Amino acid sequence: MTDMIRPHRPRAFALIASFSLCLSLSAQAAPIVFDPLDNTETLMTPGAYGDDLKQGTEALASGDSVAAQAAFMRALSRRPDDVVALLGVASSMQLRGERLAALNWTLRAIKQQPTDAKVLEAHTRLSLENGDLPAAIERVRSIVSAHPAAVPPGQALGRLYLLDRQPAKAVDELTRVVELPGSDATARVDLGKALLSAGRADEAVSVLDQVRAEMPGSSLALSPLARAEFARARPEIALAHLTSLEGLTSMSASDYVLKGDVLSALSRHQDAADAYARAADTGPADTLLALKHAQALDRAGRGDEALAAYEDVLARDADNLVALNNAAFLSATRRLDLDKALERAQRSLRVGGEQAALYDTLATVQIARGDTEAARQSLQQALKLDPGHASARERLANLTSEAAPAVAGVAQAAPARTVESPAEPATPRASDVMAPVATAASATAAAPPEEEAPVTAAPAAPERAVEPVDAVQDQADLSDALERWRMAWQGEQYNAYVDAYVADTSPIAGMSRKRWEQDRQRKLSKPGRLEITIESVEWTRIDDDTWMSRFVQHYASSNYRDKSLKTLTWSRRDGQWRIESEAAKTL
Repeated sequence: MTDMIRPHRPRAFALIASFSLCLSLSAQAAPIVFDPLDNTETLMTPGAYGDDLKQGTEALASGDSVAAQAAFMRALSRRPDDVVALLGVASSMQLRGERLAALNWTLRAIKQQPTDAKVLEAHTRLSLENGDLPAAIERVRSIVSAHPAAVPPGQALGRLYLLDRQPAKAVDELTRVVELPGSDATARVDLGKALLSAGRADEAVSVLDQVRAEMPGSSLALSPLARAEFARARPEIALAHLTSLEGLTSMSASDYVLKGDVLSALSRHQDAADAYARAADTGPADTLLALKHAQALDRAGRGDEALAAYEDVLARDADNLVALNNAAFLSATRRLDLDKALERAQRSLRVGGEQAALYDTLATVQIARGDTEAARQSLQQALKLDPGHASARERLANLTSEAAPAVAGVAQAAPARTVESPAEPATPRASDVMAPVATAASATAAAPPEEEAPVTAAPAAPERAVEPVDAVQDQADLSDALERWRMAWQGEQYNAYVDAYVADTSPIAGMSRKRWEQDRQRKLSKPGRLEITIESVEWTRIDDDTWMSRFVQHYASSNYRDKSLKTLTWSRRDGQWRIESEAAKTL
């Protein structure tokens, strides 16, 4: 994601001159932009030195890194410690892919101007590209120690902590910075982002809303403010901020993803699909974004396009549980390549473990193939895992009654209807695990007219809305439960952590409850500090009392760190949301 550099200025200094550091956290981060051309007085210096800088700048703008470096080196021969020329050389080397050498040149610039914001930002960018973030934190921390009253080093350190998934430290440092003389609105926006990343959404809104009120014509705080309001389960307000943002500036890919998430929460699935498509057009290809787009198309009733979109996801990630399950269902309801649909349904069980919703999808495929006995066994297994699974129970009753042909068992749960109608979105099916959208009932709409079963062959089940009225509240409650789980884990609070899980089962397939508890107690009792952060959380409703969350998790201890894609299945028990199962895939 990039921000626009001022339009009438030459686009020089390659990536450093217009780079942005995206803090890929729960909140969208404002980019850190370094532009040495802000020093127009230096560039306009008459004589050979000024000419060298001008020639170097023009060469970088044209992509000629060799000529650019030669010009900046001539400038350095005249003024050996000139920061603009030092960063010009760094930019030239970066343009050729010599990132380590470029980083070393920024270190020379830091020695000359250790508190200059642009120098620190350039150094941060190259440190990140070189995988040298811990070292960069130590270098900037030492600068902060030497210059505690200087705003730029403290603000740079706070941003580095965010990049290193240390939001608590970022909050502490940025809270100090915003109290310093000379601190501006950008530091307060950074503090708002850090608060949000630390799970303190209410405080983030307070800080960011103050910036917005003070700068009504500015887009500075709007994106993180929208993200914070969405984290507070206030999608209408989040959408209003995004609408204002779109009217003021070009939205980034991350902004469009957020807009899609907000619109999905408001059950505006067609608009959400459009927003995700805009995100794909604006930024780089991403598996999670492709999955969001596919699900939005699915929920909007655009099944053929959704199936193609799920195929795209599987081309990127062959074991993506959501795409496997949903593609299998859509293929079955359209009777397209049923052998592949069966393989995907079976594979989803191997990837995701035994879940009632996955067996329900397998039964859908088996019914479409005419294998009613296998479908009956799959539905029985679904009910064994979850006796309250309504769709499996209804469909098994239809098969047992033998009141209709095999495929009609899928199609007869509700009268036929046109899924393309924007006024009548597809209803959720039992296998909405990861959330296929059209119910088994909506299979009729997808089947060719001549193959539709008579509506009178079986009683019609009442239709349900794609998102119930209380879905937004459920998601807010679930978000709170997810945060309590994260905080209990990070705080190594064993009792609170275990209480986040359903009491009568083990969340890990193949591990007994007793063994799981012993394993968790052993790990949580180890000395040392944990840091757990999560991002890109996606919620999927399975049924009234079951949801699934999928997110990227960052785990860090004193001697180990990893990044994984985690899936938690949540069940409502006695009015409380608890984790029933979990799965993780290392990224």
